[in-house]
Amino acid sequence: MRPAWPLASPPAIASVGSPKLLLEVADPDTLYRLAPDLSAIAAWGREHGVNGCYVWCRRPDGDYEGRNFNHLDPLLEDSATGVAAGALTVLLGHGLTVHQGRATGRDCLLRTQVRSEDILVGGLVRALGTA
Repeated sequence: MRPAWPLASPPAIASVGSPKLLLEVADPDTLYRLAPDLSAIAAWGREHGVNGCYVWCRRPDGDYEGRNFNHLDPLLEDSATGVAAGALTVLLGHGLTVHQGRATGRDCLLRTQVRSEDILVGGLVRALGTA
């Protein structure tokens, strides 16, 4: 699968139980302009045994931001994808803070840690304007 947008690093497949195609783009603006061909992603995933693609970028504050594309209906885009954050942790080799959900209007924060051979994934979901 060759994405129609420029990548900031080579594509990779990583997994913590559900393989993801990981695609890095240059910045959050690029990330949120994406409107990928979801049917093509699903077909490619079935052919290669991969559960969708996780498109991510590095943020200026040192955190990461991502979007998970594995549904045929764009309205079903995940607001938080723990297996994708875990796969990105495997790829990068260290714990991460990942922002996801802006495209769905449900901002989420996922945090990962590497402990020995384990990848730990946790997060926070909070309605905006609440403590």
